[in-house]
Amino acid sequence: MSTKPFTTWQNEILKLFTPKNNHSQMILAIDPDDLMQDDSLLALLLAQNYDILPLGDEVEFRHDFEREYRQHWDQGSRRHLIVIVQAPSGANHIPYDIYEKSERIHLSVSELFPRLNAIVARELDNSYYLDLYPAHKTNLLPHAVGPRPERLNERETIEFILRSVFGLDPVAVGSVQLIGLLIKKHYSRRALPSALETYLIDHVLPRGKALGLTSEHVRDANAFYAWLAEQWATYVQAIFAGLKPNLDFDQAELRLPIDNLFTDGYLSRIAPPGGQSVSALPVAQQWIAIGLQLPQYGPLGGGQAVKESAAQALFSLHARLDALQAIDPAGYTLRDWLDTAAQWAEVIYAANNLPQPDYESARGAFFATRQQLDEAFRLFVEAKYSSISYYDDTQGPISLVKVNHWLQQEHSARERVALVCFDGLALDQWLLLRSYLQTHFPNLTFHENRTFAIAPTITPVSRQALFAGELPRAFAASAYQTSKDSDRWARFWVNYEIPLTRIAYLHAQANGSGLNEVHTITDGNNRRLGLVVNLFDDVMHGTKGSTAEADKRVYYQTLTAHLENGRLHELFSILFKQDYHVYLTSDHGNCAGVGTSIQPPKALVEKYAKRVALFDSAALAEDFATAHGLFYYRTKFSPESMHPVYLSGRDLLGTHGNAEISHGGLSLEEMVVPLVKLEQS
Repeated sequence: MSTKPFTTWQNEILKLFTPKNNHSQMILAIDPDDLMQDDSLLALLLAQNYDILPLGDEVEFRHDFEREYRQHWDQGSRRHLIVIVQAPSGANHIPYDIYEKSERIHLSVSELFPRLNAIVARELDNSYYLDLYPAHKTNLLPHAVGPRPERLNERETIEFILRSVFGLDPVAVGSVQLIGLLIKKHYSRRALPSALETYLIDHVLPRGKALGLTSEHVRDANAFYAWLAEQWATYVQAIFAGLKPNLDFDQAELRLPIDNLFTDGYLSRIAPPGGQSVSALPVAQQWIAIGLQLPQYGPLGGGQAVKESAAQALFSLHARLDALQAIDPAGYTLRDWLDTAAQWAEVIYAANNLPQPDYESARGAFFATRQQLDEAFRLFVEAKYSSISYYDDTQGPISLVKVNHWLQQEHSARERVALVCFDGLALDQWLLLRSYLQTHFPNLTFHENRTFAIAPTITPVSRQALFAGELPRAFAASAYQTSKDSDRWARFWVNYEIPLTRIAYLHAQANGSGLNEVHTITDGNNRRLGLVVNLFDDVMHGTKGSTAEADKRVYYQTLTAHLENGRLHELFSILFKQDYHVYLTSDHGNCAGVGTSIQPPKALVEKYAKRVALFDSAALAEDFATAHGLFYYRTKFSPESMHPVYLSGRDLLGTHGNAEISHGGLSLEEMVVPLVKLEQS
């Protein structure tokens, strides 16, 4: 038995639930401070073979509880369940039978941090507890006296948090450190206590007055980004003019996170002043290419503008690769990986659009970075991915399973909502589709987010989870089919009192097929429209003649031709004219791979999903994995008869050396997909 000490705040909570056999089969975790909404803690509990079920919507809870637990317990099952009660008053609304048959464990920030002001600590996003907990334990607890030690007051707690979490000395913090803190606050969308914001405004902000910082920039993200964009433009002008900038972005607090802001559209890239070239700057300053707007890449000819564009694109690509190679993903959360996937998608898109000679010069670093990210992401998936089944926050659906629930919370039954699923659209190809939509709809606003697909990343599993709003174990009987999506979509919305006659599910094609049906449905009284567009998946599996070295270049060229010659824009035009709230997503991404000559012992569930083989027993899966050097990984939410064996790196099942774009696996490019709200001004 392990004697590893409990060193993190998550392990401090875990102690309350271990050893498992000392506890009731059902535990009520009374959690008014949302401590259980942490992917590391959830992963630790799952590793102890606990199941977790939130006590949220009573109808959903009762349905899941009766189907998954009570029935099995009556048959002698020993499954252990933690029911999370989040709302402060939630304990007053626990069903009587659940309360009577359960053990109660109360969790609170006040108990976790007995020396801190509880109100301030409670308002701090628990992602910051990673640093706060050891600092509190090391610096404050040794000086505690008695069972109820004296707490720091509000100001003392704030200053302790600034030092231990953000590495800022409240007395000496300067404007650059403050700006770095504000970037972290606004970009992460993680809450800071209101008292801490007030402290910054009263005691730290005056030191940044020369730069025009105001209280609005502390509290409001949009105001802060507008101010930061002005500072960036001034900085770029100064660099090209050989002048000393007022605010130097070439400092760790600013340079490291600035790429994310451009990648995610919080800041807009600007044109180099006077058409000057980044290559004319000293090498140490060429990193600013990440924030510069480059002309569209084109075929290399004799034109200086095209050559200059390609050179700037290459500088920008290398700057992004350097930034990604420098990350330390050891403590990454679910959200951190979603953000990293967006940065990586920009790199893929940029690399595959470079002129061929420049692509070849960057290919080594590009492929090495991909390998580094994939290896780190696989470790993360095996440790924490299963926590998506229970994790929830305010930043958007963490996985495709949560999308319907998010839409239900965002829109009333009277509003018209369309969910458009592009089968096989990877995050990097979203950038291609976004460019196409911008051309046809210049006033379109993209509210961009991303979310996790459901593993294994094959259409019957992940797309069905999207339209059902349920994990695969809930539809085990149809987990290998795509014919039930319409029924799943309808059943979800009927449960939220949308009449069946106002729910529709359709397929459409980029060539215009299906548009008449869309016209007919949207002209009626429809309120919830599910749409599947097969463009990206169809082109993916029809792309021939590529090589491993070419990555997705041939695929991009074929997609572009289909978009330019198709009628996809007409689909969106119909939806906009009919006043739909339009959301765009995908069921899975894709990656470029090469066949290994490994053949699965039976036909693949999807003919072209060559990154995974599925078995109906663990023994068969483990034998196949061992025989071929593959890896067996199964989530807790998989159907009992689904046992996936995955290929590593860029390997594919099938003919040796055959280069294809495929899916089914666990790479970052397959597992993270776009979730975008489209809004016409």
